[in-house]
Amino acid sequence: DNALYTDGGLLYAEPLLSATPSSASLLNQTFGQTYWAVSAAGTLKCGVDPDDPIFGTVSGQAHGFSVDLCKALAAAIFPQATEATIMSYITLVPVTPATRFDAIISGRIDVLASVTVPSEGRQVSLQMTYTRPYFFDVQAFAVLANSSVTSLAQLDQPQYSFCTGVGSIAYATARAYLKNAIGIATTSTSEAMAMVLNGTCTAVTSNKATLPQDSSFKIFGSIDRA
Repeated sequence: DNALYTDGGLLYAEPLLSATPSSASLLNQTFGQTYWAVSAAGTLKCGVDPDDPIFGTVSGQAHGFSVDLCKALAAAIFPQATEATIMSYITLVPVTPATRFDAIISGRIDVLASVTVPSEGRQVSLQMTYTRPYFFDVQAFAVLANSSVTSLAQLDQPQYSFCTGVGSIAYATARAYLKNAIGIATTSTSEAMAMVLNGTCTAVTSNKATLPQDSSFKIFGSIDRA
């Protein structure tokens, strides 16, 4: 299959971090505003998607790749923190694909540490700035293990449907390739997977790393956005 290569990056609100390569003074100014605001508050408000176990489980003992990124940022801002105390300098704020950008704009979080596909449209319309990519993945589809659907061509029929979370770019990407299948926006990836399990939806689409890896599902298909 062709591959849809997506990448995740930390996002900051434009008032907190914004600069063009030629505006060094603005870079220093805005970096300073972010740093001193977080330093004065004594905590880094880090947005993490709790519906993504590999990257950001926040209930119970917080863990995941996104949580580790929050720890690394906090360690850079609060040098007095130790491995044992680092979490006391972090406020993990649960966000979803539908609420993550509003959380940045409103100031509810200082930084979004969640797998988010960079796009020029998001940068312009939402006034967001991305850091360098830190994770690369493909967008894929998961159906029940006993489903007869095994390809995008088979899925693209009016009797079939695909589900993905509201606010995810995965919906628009899938819709560009699936002209006939019914598209359903859900509140979360876990809800989409539950709908596949109960027969309400044929397939769930998302970053491959976040799709179910157990024997109840089978994964297929990738989309080339290049």
